[in-house]
Amino acid sequence: MGEMAKMPNNPSSAYEAGAGMERLLGLLGDFIIEFDACASTRDVYRKAVAIFLAWPEGMPLTTATLRLYKDNLLNRKLAANTVSTYLSATKQYLSYLVEKEVLPSNPAANLKRPRIPKHHLRDSLTRPGYCKLLLCLQGDSYTPSRQI
Repeated sequence: MGEMAKMPNNPSSAYEAGAGMERLLGLLGDFIIEFDACASTRDVYRKAVAIFLAWPEGMPLTTATLRLYKDNLLNRKLAANTVSTYLSATKQYLSYLVEKEVLPSNPAANLKRPRIPKHHLRDSLTRPGYCKLLLCLQGDSYTPSRQI
């Protein structure tokens, strides 16, 4: 990879009206290659960042734009986990661009993610569900050895 040209000190003017967004989309592949995570996480991050880069449609790359993006995700009734993941991916990508001296600062640095529930999102396994699971794992010959 060759040395990347430095962007102006004001990222909003550099990326106003979509100018430079194509370059940011082009750098997404490098970010994903360098991102130290399992393949499924890299796929999710690639999708999340691509959605963000396609979203602002001519808006400047600023903290205010990122807040609008967050509000847009929340208004679409996405799960808090999904919104948090999308924002984390975008924030990490923008940090990567700062590290590579493409952006002078990360406009998402102080963006807060939604709270994620600390409790289980699904009900626990019921006795019939547990028995069904064991039948799938051990075949039709399963006989419980004690009462649950």
